[in-house]
Parts: sequence; C-alpha cells; structure tokens
Amino acid sequence: MEISNLYISSFATAAQNVAEWFGGIFLFPAILSIFNHQKRKQLIKKQSSIDTLRETSWSDFEVLVGEAFRRKGFAVQENMVGGADGGIDLTLRKDGKLHIVQCKQWRNAKVGVSIVREMFGVLQASNAVSVYVVSSGHFIPRMQLRLHKTCPLS
Repeated sequence: MEISNLYISSFATAAQNVAEWFGGIFLFPAILSIFNHQKRKQLIKKQSSIDTLRETSWSDFEVLVGEAFRRKGFAVQENMVGGADGGIDLTLRKDGKLHIVQCKQWRNAKVGVSIVREMFGVLQASNAVSVYVVSSGHFIPRMQLRLHKTCPLS
C-alpha cells in the first residue's frame, strides 16, 4: 500500500507543477487577443480622414484593412511573416471560400498594372477565389473604375 501511495503522491506533485505551466499556455493567447483588440480599437479611433490613414505605419494599415474586412463578415488572418510575404498580407475566409489581400500603404505612389498582374499570378497559384488590392494611395485611372465597382468595402 505504501508504494501505491508513493506513486500517487509523486504523480500529484508533478501534475500540480505542470498544471501551472499548462494554464499559462492557454492564458497567454487570451491576453494577446485582448491586447490586439484594444490596439485595433485605438487605431480606428485615430482615423478621421485619408490623411490620417496615410500617416499610419504599413503594419497598422494592414491591421485597419483587416478590421474593415472583419466588419464585412470575413474571418481574417494576418500574415505574420517578417520578410517577403509572397504577395499575401491577409487571408480571408467567408462562406467557406478563401480570399487573399495585398495592402499597399503608399502615400503618393499609384498602384499600377504590374501590381495587379502580380496579384493575379498569386491568385492563380493559390486556392483563393479572389484577390483584393487595397491602397491608401491611388490606382491608375483606367483601373480605378473597375476596382471600385467590385470593392466589398465601399
């Protein structure tokens, strides 16, 4: 009987030590989620015009674009890659379909045909059904009309 109690006692002590770490593993993402939610709220509050949008950093611009898609019913996942992202800044899911987003936080540059062609290639190489190119700058005049007609955020 003593051996059995020794095993149970040892197991209980080990489980208690592991439980604290195990709880922390689940607590950390919850805290991170709350922090990210607060950051998004603060970023949105700061936006009052296209000028304030253009003054944000590229990473904050991506967060704001992601939030705009969330408000349109998309599930949004930010690309957490530090370097080249393969042309995909955000991946979206809605109604079981995958959509991809490329954000261009440009103050003065115009998004030209080459960017759109590149994103079309990324679309063809992925399993996505659509691609969105979102810019704080301008699109070349011929593309602007076509893109505006299909934009889900307007």
